[in-house]
Amino acid sequence: NGADCKSAGYAFTGSNPVLPTIFSKESKGSLSSPHFTPTKSGGLVYTARFKGHQAKVYDRRPCRPCYRITWRQGGQRISRERTHFTSARQVAEDAVGELAAGNCTRPSRQELDALKTAQFALEELGVPLSHAVAEYVAAKRLMPNHPLSEAAQHWAKDHARAPSVTFIQVAGEFLTQQHRALSERSYREEKIRVGRLQSVLDVNMDDLSKSHIERFFSGVLTDHSGKTRNHYRQTLRQLLLLAVRKDYLSRGHRLGEVLV
Repeated sequence: NGADCKSAGYAFTGSNPVLPTIFSKESKGSLSSPHFTPTKSGGLVYTARFKGHQAKVYDRRPCRPCYRITWRQGGQRISRERTHFTSARQVAEDAVGELAAGNCTRPSRQELDALKTAQFALEELGVPLSHAVAEYVAAKRLMPNHPLSEAAQHWAKDHARAPSVTFIQVAGEFLTQQHRALSERSYREEKIRVGRLQSVLDVNMDDLSKSHIERFFSGVLTDHSGKTRNHYRQTLRQLLLLAVRKDYLSRGHRLGEVLV
């Protein structure tokens, strides 16, 4: 029923060949169509449409005793041939179904152009396309309803306001402030705590991360009591507040989330 035209074996007579007389069988019921007449041979007889995709079936011709099915896939014109209309129609419907399901193995010209544009834009940044996509997806999950440029602008403003100073410098300013506010004994204890923090957190304030703080508590203070660890948390909270007041640290730093 769905044989390829190469094996059809149709015969033609005389110098003016005519189509075989098989229309009566294929014109039953819903397949009946005025296009199945010799005078319209080669014309469009059926169009399968599904979700914006379409495949067309063209009638047989004296020089080609097969139905021709065509559709576009990946920017290219695909063509198939079948000897019977029912088989040709099935090929057309299967084709649009596959296209609608996204089962297209060849990228379209537009998709290739978009790929080249993306690669060219990332080339000057030295970022592979796969890395850019992964980073975009991760960022978009955090801000699904806002453009990522908006987040970048806020980040740039925060970092533009914050001068680059080290944790050690901020800790020194903090000790100066505490010296005026605390008793001599309390200041000595505070100085010891700040000294330990300075010895481990030797980074710029704008590079200070939650992992830095977590490593300090899990490393330096592993064997210390809960009371001692709480004193360090309180000291570090007050130091971070000073950094925010001095614009050394963004208000949205969220470092305090690990000091609980």
